[in-house]
Amino acid sequence: MKFKKIATAMIFATTFVAGCSSDDSSTETSVTFHKPKADYNFNDLELVELLSERASLLVGTLTYNGNSYQAIYGQDAADKMLVMFENHIDKNDRISMLIPAQPTDTSYCELLGENSFTSFNCKITNVTSENEHMRTYQATSTSGSESFTLEVSEYLSHMGSTAFELIDNGGGQYVIKTLNPFSKYGYHETELALSSYVELSTILTRIGKGNDINLIFDSRISGSSDDDINMYTGLMIREYGLSTHISKSGSVFSGGTDLFSAGVKRTIELRDKQLSVEQNEQIGVHSWSDDNEQGEEVDATDIPYTDVAHRKQATYFTKMLGDDGLGFYMFTIKSAPADGEHYMTKDELNKYQLVNEIN
Repeated sequence: MKFKKIATAMIFATTFVAGCSSDDSSTETSVTFHKPKADYNFNDLELVELLSERASLLVGTLTYNGNSYQAIYGQDAADKMLVMFENHIDKNDRISMLIPAQPTDTSYCELLGENSFTSFNCKITNVTSENEHMRTYQATSTSGSESFTLEVSEYLSHMGSTAFELIDNGGGQYVIKTLNPFSKYGYHETELALSSYVELSTILTRIGKGNDINLIFDSRISGSSDDDINMYTGLMIREYGLSTHISKSGSVFSGGTDLFSAGVKRTIELRDKQLSVEQNEQIGVHSWSDDNEQGEEVDATDIPYTDVAHRKQATYFTKMLGDDGLGFYMFTIKSAPADGEHYMTKDELNKYQLVNEIN
């Protein structure tokens, strides 16, 4: 999976890391300018600014059946945005919708049920106002029996769609499991971004530091749609001393692998022990890409290592994996192109000490 930067008031940096099967050469190891410096300064002021900017951009509100809802999860779904809304008052009342990424004269919104959906006219003619990043719809169902008002940011698909469940086992022992809020609608993967940071931060603040906390990747994480925020999520995981574990039901790819690396102890339970580690496809990596000034897509390996995006990733992985971190980062961007994928072998996991235990 690959994402590009989104132009906003501040650049919405969505570069990702994931890797493949290329080894570091001895030449690159000895020539420092062939690798980025791990010298980026992650800091609280930047985090506050990032969270504030994202919160102002990732806005979605829905008025339906006399109730008001706000967007809590969002991800890409082909040419649409898959968004979940939560009732302002009743937190158990949630509505999921498919919304056009860019409305046309034939566009529809779909209000999703477990085994059905209701279509609403979300054509360009149903857009009643549009300014900067926001768009408002006055939509009526194709049957004419229902209507809603919808105001959404064009960036809602970058909000994040991974949910978390807290389990208190007593005695200061906690488990946090990843969940897929869209699984009942047939969507099998989720992404990490602002919603992931906010939800996990709320849980960890409630628990407090000094506890035994295990973050279990119990669902399929396809990547991050906002890598700047995702790295701060990983830094928070390390600060609270969480262990990370991939269950039989779980897998991580791209930004998901980044987050897994944040655990102080990192373990995996293979989905099928009769298959090799890579055949289980539970830890995946690849490169990232960005657009140059001409709007052409450029792979990370063709971007100078002095670029701040390289330095951020190099610093992040050095914090997580120590002496193996920079080597692991270089491995990821050489492993597969941004639109490719590579699932790590047991030897690769051992080489970079990404996993401490395989079961």
